[in-house]
Amino acid sequence: MYSPIYWNLRFYRRVIRLLYWLARADMDEEYRLISKLADGEVLEVCCGDAYLSRFVDKSKYVGMDMNSYFAEKLRRKGLNIVTADITRDKVSSAENIIMIISLYHFLTSEVSPLEIIQKLRNASIKKTIICEPYQNISGWVE
Repeated sequence: MYSPIYWNLRFYRRVIRLLYWLARADMDEEYRLISKLADGEVLEVCCGDAYLSRFVDKSKYVGMDMNSYFAEKLRRKGLNIVTADITRDKVSSAENIIMIISLYHFLTSEVSPLEIIQKLRNASIKKTIICEPYQNISGWVE
């Protein structure tokens, strides 16, 4: 089952914000910069609470996450969210495919991070943007 961080959207966002604060990183600035790199439609893989959707055109945003609880809550808020597991399911093609602070989840999975990256690149029409911290800011909660 999921770690408690994935049980509630608000709790998830607070933990992520705390981790950014502990790492002395500006979360909003990071997402703003990433959104500027993505011109056109965006597919955010492992979107979590779809925070990136605040910085891009929502009509061109699709989030993808395996957490069906988060996906359903976000759909009720009007976002286009697909419930899918990147390790097993097909990634739909999009102009820009973005993954933020999620690749490290695959370091110990049956599917390697390189296989995930290749899957994203194959589905991307223009750009594949992967943003990972230079230090693991989430190691304290997992």
